[in-house]
Amino acid sequence: MKVEITDLPEFLAGPLSVVPGRSPIKSYEGVLLEIWPDGSTRATGTTGIGSWSVGTIVVTATRGSPDGKAAWAAVVSTWLARQVGTVVMSPAGERRLHVDIMSANRSATLTCMDPSDFPAPAVAPDGGEAVDDLLQALHAVAPAVSLDRSRPGMCGIYLERDRVTATSSTQLHSVKCNASPIPMIVPPEIGSALRSAEAAIRIGPPVDRINGHLSSGEITCRFPLVDPSTFPPWRSILDLYGKDPVASAVVQADLLADQADWAATIATRAKPIAILNIEPAGGVAVSLDESGIDAHNGRGWIQAVEIIGSGSACHPPDQIITTVRSAAKCGKSLRIQIVKNMTWFEAGNFVGAVSAISK
Repeated sequence: MKVEITDLPEFLAGPLSVVPGRSPIKSYEGVLLEIWPDGSTRATGTTGIGSWSVGTIVVTATRGSPDGKAAWAAVVSTWLARQVGTVVMSPAGERRLHVDIMSANRSATLTCMDPSDFPAPAVAPDGGEAVDDLLQALHAVAPAVSLDRSRPGMCGIYLERDRVTATSSTQLHSVKCNASPIPMIVPPEIGSALRSAEAAIRIGPPVDRINGHLSSGEITCRFPLVDPSTFPPWRSILDLYGKDPVASAVVQADLLADQADWAATIATRAKPIAILNIEPAGGVAVSLDESGIDAHNGRGWIQAVEIIGSGSACHPPDQIITTVRSAAKCGKSLRIQIVKNMTWFEAGNFVGAVSAISK
């Protein structure tokens, strides 16, 4: 049996996005590859047990129409994804855990791992609902996902009927869109697995009440459901929005995003002394060192001259930058407001908040 696989790195990108660098189970460090006689292929990657709450994330990419038991299956090493061009794979006869490969830059016999311990591939259940703009929303809120793995309810992305939200202790991103028919918390790894998706994301029904399913095109993701009530009560933060603002302004979103990109390079060379300044007259500037960064206020160019919260608190520069970038992707006009020690960003269907932290 000989099978040709085109664009192998792209095919394996989704499953590889969840593969751990190291795992107690050696086979979890690779990708389960299955081949059918008609040329259909399926690749599956997993995070392993316990990486998300108490369950396992499984991402599967499928080409063709695999039916029944595969003619050949083994766990292959991740370096296979570095082979370019069309890869020709030939299982090496009776040696079930070996495969001969030939690509534009390699010709070798690959020793594989036993697939018996590998989780079952993710298969999208029948039914579900397709959401056109969910992928953009997942990417827009991803920078605000908490990294505190001890609180799985917080370090995920919260999907509701009309919103997608992520929040950490000092940052909040929320995008209004058609999302999930039922509330659910999606692991942040799912956004990475679907980053190359082109079709609408389909949310499958939780048929077993344990696992959630997202799929797009040839990519299918299965992840354990976390109680949505454990997500922080982020809507209570919205009550502060628009009440007695210290300062506010409206600027061109893409202009400020460009300034934020430049600010990111400044931040690597200079200790930040000021993060955000909005003058009551309407001038806006993001300042990451003594010289500051100019931004247009509609009447001319202005320079940041005042530090909001100086001496007591500051806004984390990386969170300001990522929030500005996310907002710029969702709207042309960016509205910024400072309310107490919290800064709000609003553009199109996006709303974000960065709270000040004590120095």
